[in-house]
Amino acid sequence: MALLLRYDLLSAFRVRAWLRVEQGSAHDAMLHVLLGCVPHRRALPVGVDRQPVWRDPAGVLRLDAVEVSHTADDYVFDVVLSEPDGAAVARWEGLRLRATTPPQRDGTLPARLVGPWLSRRLVECGLHERVELVTAPGRRTFGAATRVLQQLTETVAGHDGPHASASYAHDTLLLGVAEDPIGIDWESVPAIPAHAGAVPCDVHDHPVAELLADKLGEDPALARLRVWTAREALSKLGYGHSEPLRIDRIAEDGLTILRAGDGQVATAKVHTIDEHDAQVKVAAVAPSRPS
Repeated sequence: MALLLRYDLLSAFRVRAWLRVEQGSAHDAMLHVLLGCVPHRRALPVGVDRQPVWRDPAGVLRLDAVEVSHTADDYVFDVVLSEPDGAAVARWEGLRLRATTPPQRDGTLPARLVGPWLSRRLVECGLHERVELVTAPGRRTFGAATRVLQQLTETVAGHDGPHASASYAHDTLLLGVAEDPIGIDWESVPAIPAHAGAVPCDVHDHPVAELLADKLGEDPALARLRVWTAREALSKLGYGHSEPLRIDRIAEDGLTILRAGDGQVATAKVHTIDEHDAQVKVAAVAPSRPS
């Protein structure tokens, strides 16, 4: 028997979590924790390069996992289980997982899993191979982005290290980190989405929003919010609002990629739930192509 106590950090590429495990259950517990990195697909272990075990993994343990490589369907992790004092008890080197189902997401997604899901969808759509996205509780004035960024990297975002971008929606932070510049935005959908006054969108973007609403079968106000978040994300990369937006492609799950000049931005409608209530949010991620 095993119990997940909490995640300290969860992205598509990195996990820090605390578990309580009984003898003989550590391996299964570790695999279930890693599935949070691929929340929209069923993934199964297919091999491991090396698995040293120094003592029986049991009791309260810390799990640290780092992805060392991936394709759209395969993921390779190094995983360490440690006791609370930091002593390692077991390690999986080159643990290989393989997705056995196509990408799918139905119903409500826990807020914590939105970041990993979006990161994987960027990979699967060929938009970027490694934009690390994390969702966590936080308000803009509370410095939540700084705390999460410190967990992700010890270097300061900027020209000599990873680039970061953050956005807040309904007391939830969406933070993106990448080796190249990145723009992030997300917004909570108004309680009455059909109320046009509650949804900002530049007039010259209304035609692409109307076309998007028709293609997605969405409320026009929701489509305008998609376009607005796309514009906000692109603006963080220096794209002006005068650059015309056009639809690049739409995936089966509704994830939509828009283009402005040579820039691309992915937008998604996400049903989220946290310990308080459920929300519908629109997220946009605009990554730069690696140079």
